[in-house]
Amino acid sequence: MKRAYLKLLIGISMIPILGVLGCSKDEEEEGSGSYAYVSDGEHGFCIIDISKPSSPREVGRCDTPDWASGVFISGSYAYVADRGCGLRIIDISDPTAPREVGYHETLDKACDVFVSNGYAYVADGERGLWIIDISDPSAPYKVGDWDTEGDAVGVFVSGNYAYIADYNYGLRIIDISNPSSPYEVGYYDTPGLAYGVFVSGDYAYIADGYRGLRIIDISNPSEPQEVGYSSIPGDAMGVFISERYAYVAADEGGLRIIDISNSSSPCEVGYCSIPGFAAGVSVLGSYAYVVAEAYGLCIIDISNPSSPHEAGYYNTYGHAEDVFVK
Repeated sequence: MKRAYLKLLIGISMIPILGVLGCSKDEEEEGSGSYAYVSDGEHGFCIIDISKPSSPREVGRCDTPDWASGVFISGSYAYVADRGCGLRIIDISDPTAPREVGYHETLDKACDVFVSNGYAYVADGERGLWIIDISDPSAPYKVGDWDTEGDAVGVFVSGNYAYIADYNYGLRIIDISNPSSPYEVGYYDTPGLAYGVFVSGDYAYIADGYRGLRIIDISNPSEPQEVGYSSIPGDAMGVFISERYAYVAADEGGLRIIDISNSSSPCEVGYCSIPGFAAGVSVLGSYAYVVAEAYGLCIIDISNPSSPHEAGYYNTYGHAEDVFVK
């Protein structure tokens, strides 16, 4: 869950107040991707060239009607969770000229989105999980939904299951083998506030706010069990798993790197302070890409996990809440 959505939950209204240098192939820095796709709050969706991490630059932008909160890239399209204006579908085949080609309204506030096998799975706040057929991006339509107990603010899909970060109701596991008739098969009520979820193998990793990172065994989806946890400074807002490490966006605690090779005894091995509040993180190669709300995108060199350091930075000028890198 994002900070702005939390403010709405507690009754504080939000009024928007804000809305790489060219290089040859041999100059590109090892371990980087081509683009970072950022949901930038009141300033919509932007595309940042990260081929040279030390000098990122914006190449394209598409404004959305509300507050871009979550983003997922699949093929030539960006799928943006746009709070009160639902799911927006943006053609990114030309990164310099992204354009909206379709949309689907939801009933509450679209906070996050995950795309799999022709469907967009949207975490829609108080209205739970929405499943939208996107086989025709210009004409998406809803096929199913499941109203979770709490506020669905994060979603990850793996196999036949959607894993929902359900804020004050922890992790909810939804069977989506029939997208038109999803149903809950199991849940685990985490001790904190579940903001984000990432699934790898038999484990779900929950960014659980003030209660840090929680590791849940989901080998039996009907009986998920916590097997380990790691306390961190700040609030765990987002998590990304790469190899033996969990990368946690920890709000005022910056980026925390946690060794999860022993799931029952995870331990922090490194951290990097960033300006602003770390809201989300994506990892590709030797870099972690951290969105820092009003401070934009921070690129962190994680080639040595015990000594991460900032490699580059770009101010998106909005309220950067999520990032997808490829």
